[in-house]
Amino acid sequence: MTTSFRTSYEVIQRDIGQIINGKYILADDTGIKITVMASVQNPSSRDLSLIEATSYGRRAGRRIKIYTETRLRCANQEIAPGRERYAGDIFLFDGSQYLLFGEANFNTLAQSRDTQVSHWRYYALEVIETEQFEQVP
Repeated sequence: MTTSFRTSYEVIQRDIGQIINGKYILADDTGIKITVMASVQNPSSRDLSLIEATSYGRRAGRRIKIYTETRLRCANQEIAPGRERYAGDIFLFDGSQYLLFGEANFNTLAQSRDTQVSHWRYYALEVIETEQFEQVP
């Protein structure tokens, strides 16, 4: 049995951009739009505890939890050699833009079960236009 996501959503995949005079500037505000099949939910109280432990989770704004079979890119400032840095994809939901910042891979979890349930879970924070993200691409 595989997971079935029946609602389509648009995602904007952005380039990393650069830091100029100490301020982060996106390479391209629009990026590439793709369509993914996903399920969107409100985070549970356990999820909120995990979210609020991150620098993104301490910001004001709505938060959502996304399940999809499509691998998306979360905001990340990896400095280890060979690791990619991403600005983070923008998930379009309910008239707002949400920045992806946390993920979990359930593909390996599914291999230890009798049933096949493979998908990705993402946490996302509503993007507020006037908000300044510190140390965040």
